[in-house]
Amino acid sequence: MSSSASISRHVANEDPLSFYSLRREAMEYAQKYSGEIWTDYNAHDPGVTILEQLCYGLTELNYQTDFSAEDMLAQVDGSLNFKQLALALPEQVLPARACTIEDYQQLLLDSIDEVDRVWISPVSSGYIGLYNIELQLTPLMQHKCLSRPSLANKIIDKASHIFSKNRNLAEDVAKIEIVKDKGYQLIADIQLVDHCEAEFVLAQIYSVCHRWVMGELKIESYEEQLNGGRSIEQILTGPIALHGRYQLDTLDGNKAQRTLASLYSELRNIKEIEAIDLLKLVDVGGSVSAEMSVEQVIRDKTWLQMPSVEDELLVNLTRHHQSINVHFETFTTHLEHRQFKQYSMRHTRQEISSLYQVTRGQFRQTQDYQSIQQHFPSRYNLSVNGIGAFSAIKDKANANQLRGYLLMFEQFMANFSKNIGSIKSLFSIDLNCNSSYQFYTLDSHAFHGIEDIYPAKEQQKFDAILAEFDHFYDRKGRVLDYLLALYGEELDQSILRQFNFYDSPNALEALVLESKYHYLNDVVAMGRDRGGAFDYRCYRTFDSNIGGFQHRLSYHLGMPINRWPYTSLVKREPLEIVSDSEFERANYPLHNQVILNDAMEKQLLSIPLMKTGQAVDRNKVSKMVLRLQPLLQGVIGESFFRKGVDINNYKLIKRERTSVYDLYLTQQKRCDLTAEQLQDSVQPIFIGTSCNTNKVNRLANILCEHLAYLNRSCEGVYVVEHLLLRPMTVSVADKSESHDDSISCQISIIFPGFTARCADLGYRQRAQNVVQQQCPAHIYAECFWLDFGQLCEFEQCYMQWLELRRDAYHPTDECQRSAEALLSLLQAYRDNEPG
Repeated sequence: MSSSASISRHVANEDPLSFYSLRREAMEYAQKYSGEIWTDYNAHDPGVTILEQLCYGLTELNYQTDFSAEDMLAQVDGSLNFKQLALALPEQVLPARACTIEDYQQLLLDSIDEVDRVWISPVSSGYIGLYNIELQLTPLMQHKCLSRPSLANKIIDKASHIFSKNRNLAEDVAKIEIVKDKGYQLIADIQLVDHCEAEFVLAQIYSVCHRWVMGELKIESYEEQLNGGRSIEQILTGPIALHGRYQLDTLDGNKAQRTLASLYSELRNIKEIEAIDLLKLVDVGGSVSAEMSVEQVIRDKTWLQMPSVEDELLVNLTRHHQSINVHFETFTTHLEHRQFKQYSMRHTRQEISSLYQVTRGQFRQTQDYQSIQQHFPSRYNLSVNGIGAFSAIKDKANANQLRGYLLMFEQFMANFSKNIGSIKSLFSIDLNCNSSYQFYTLDSHAFHGIEDIYPAKEQQKFDAILAEFDHFYDRKGRVLDYLLALYGEELDQSILRQFNFYDSPNALEALVLESKYHYLNDVVAMGRDRGGAFDYRCYRTFDSNIGGFQHRLSYHLGMPINRWPYTSLVKREPLEIVSDSEFERANYPLHNQVILNDAMEKQLLSIPLMKTGQAVDRNKVSKMVLRLQPLLQGVIGESFFRKGVDINNYKLIKRERTSVYDLYLTQQKRCDLTAEQLQDSVQPIFIGTSCNTNKVNRLANILCEHLAYLNRSCEGVYVVEHLLLRPMTVSVADKSESHDDSISCQISIIFPGFTARCADLGYRQRAQNVVQQQCPAHIYAECFWLDFGQLCEFEQCYMQWLELRRDAYHPTDECQRSAEALLSLLQAYRDNEPG
């Protein structure tokens, strides 16, 4: 007997968050805690109705938590804002920076259409990190260069720009040249079979010979690689290519000795050829009648001349021992067609988007909360329309009482719903996001009569309550740490917290968060280009083209990417930072006029920290600061510049029997200070006087904030690669005799040593440890801390060298002199280092 088909019964009890499971659990709690007070648990009971509505609301929230991550992050149109979410697409995160010779070959072949082959080799004797590049032009470009030699220089310059843009730290190109081989011309007597087009076969013969002489340049498209079983991770390995993957192994076949015998075999594979009576490859311009054997060895890095005029065609085609007249224009048409097919992939841009499907989601509207009161029976008087105007006072009171009772549960569920909807903002680098918890303020459309229950100015009060529990900087910081961890990155901000000289606690936390925002915005480049150098052939600006290593190092040092030269803002004040002794001599009359004695030091009054305002007019502040008595000479002492960033170092003292207050910059000598701190403490500096304490306090705060601004503007690093400063005139023999290679694999890191943070010995030690951690293992990095005068001198020399080095890949004599001056400066810093 056959069994009848049936649908299995749904077992609701298996899901602990289903309506039935929640209702059963709620009823168990009600029976447990109400005892004999509540005995009717049937559906008509008001308590059961309320429980069921709450369970229904919880199931809706549970439904929202089951949305996929794509739906949670989707915008209204279903797309994901990957940039805002700090999520990188495959074409951004998978390709790597050029690291090997093969990678550089790929880049040059992919970027220069006029080049057919590229050979890169490290300089065998000399400085480490130098490469020689040899370029072989396409047949068409070789022909053009014969009439226009300047084209060859343009191609060399283009190759220099590409290498400079993609080079790594302590790498450079020593020489770029175009292969000067004379090339070969083909001489042959070949018999053809019947019923074939001679011009077509002749073009095929030249194509085969060209491929055999120079090696076959194969380019695999993305589609071919996918069909070959390669994954997207394998396809996008190495530097990203615009036209596909070049098979460089087919070019290495030239390394083995090749003879005419192998070319003979290649040509015999053409089915239209019946016999080959004569086959020669002779030098272009050489003797045509020279005797050649099949054992003739063909040179490497050579090329085959393609006939551009009829006189250059030295291949004789015959059929039945009768010479065939070849129509030259038809032949060149077939030849150009074959060359176009051969080079077409080099002009076809590959679309990476065809390799994968961009992730999309379904937009979910979760932030518009719908009250469960709309689902109560009408007799409860909880609908949007509320209770009737002519209802009894008792009924109105009961309805309002029930609303107030339900509000706590409603508020929890509304807040939960809004927090679900804000996940997209929380897990993003949105600078406008300033809270990690959300509070949903109900309105009369969702909750009738809510205005009678909420307090006055409810939004302000709710925000204040939420702020007590929402530790935004900590929670958002952990979210950003998670996003960084997705890329295997970590940004240790303890250096900012440990050496905080400029910010209040809240401002410091905001700065830490902002630093993570910016780091995440460039997180792919931070990892990929961590060993990258700057492009010395391109104009260098403070916020771009600074090199991947310097960019990453600045973040880990807690330094902003400032406009450089770093001393420019101080110079534009105009101010000059001098030693304390020079500053004291400049202010000697003032020093004699106002002296702070020991008795007066005991009566010093502290300056309260004040907010100077959001918008600060720097020009007005600069003019006001320069009118202060200690700065009238346009100079400021190092201690004044450093210690002036701390409001605690500003003190007031009231003159005896007057209402006049004097403002001093001082650092009281406490008994707990070490000898080194006592030596570094500031001698009292008189700043100004006033009868209004509010004005004096404000002046001290403005001066403190402005000096902190100037300190920050001076902070930054310069990365100097010694290899780029190498002397071009030193021979290899001279270098080997000196045994002192201070050029190869060495860089110098230049720090300002006069700012409040950089003058701290603890920060210097920590910064040098960070440099060693971030620097590639094969490179030796040396740190120098310069005073203001030294940094100004260095920047002038460095900027001059940068400008001269940008002009050509081979430095001029003037550029060489500038490089020598820069090396001399670095050597002087090394000689003057203590110990």
